[in-house]
Amino acid sequence: EPTFPRFAINPPRENALYRLIRQVKDTLAYECGGTEIFSYSFVSKEDIERIGEDPSTYLELDNPIAKDQPFVRRHPLIGMLRAVEQNLHRYSSVRLFEVAYSYLQEEKGETESPYTDRVLPKQDTWVVSAVSEKGNETPFFAVSQMVHRLFVRQGAHCELLRIEEVAAASWMHPGRSAHIMYGGAEVGTVCEIHPTVQSQMGIAHRVGYAAMNLTKLSALIQDETRFTAIPEFPDVERDIAFLVDRSLEDATIRTWMQSQSPLISRVELFDVYHG
Repeated sequence: EPTFPRFAINPPRENALYRLIRQVKDTLAYECGGTEIFSYSFVSKEDIERIGEDPSTYLELDNPIAKDQPFVRRHPLIGMLRAVEQNLHRYSSVRLFEVAYSYLQEEKGETESPYTDRVLPKQDTWVVSAVSEKGNETPFFAVSQMVHRLFVRQGAHCELLRIEEVAAASWMHPGRSAHIMYGGAEVGTVCEIHPTVQSQMGIAHRVGYAAMNLTKLSALIQDETRFTAIPEFPDVERDIAFLVDRSLEDATIRTWMQSQSPLISRVELFDVYHG
């Protein structure tokens, strides 16, 4: 009598990067009010120069799909700024995000195939987000909150470390840019776009921009099941306003507040006013 074979069917090993991508997209769309976009990986020489970078550092194609866009992007910034510029013609406020690849010709990536030693350019997966709206003079804080929300949903916490003016990229505002730090490693940046670059890209309002390397982050975040006992007392939230000097950084205030009592579990910046 014929019978079915018996064997174990084990579930495939979960891909940490793909899981993180799904979670990031859900958080940005459902919790941060973002709209996902899809942009081309190809950019023009003119746009590269508009953001203050050297086209010779970009990978140039011999047979580009569009002759006016023969370069492959090093990061998704140009596509995002183009999307912001186009959408601000239709809406007074935009919150956009994209999961996209970067292509670095000076760094080695995967081999072209198992049968050759030829190596492709390094291709990391990034999530980038941008906020721009009429009358908003502090979009940096809006994208910073989006970054913090992403980490909260991973059960993790990031730090923003100010980028010194001499180290800021050409497209970053020299006084409004920071490294995103997690586990002692830099996993991205958050900034306001430099006014000159903003103007050259045809954008009328300030733009907050954040970029995180998901390839790098997925290797750092540990997927562990955590159990926390139900607290005896409910959480208590307080909104506290401080009058401080402009030179005082957010991280300094949060660190000081956190150190005042072991009962303080989290401190977040939610608004900045200056007049």
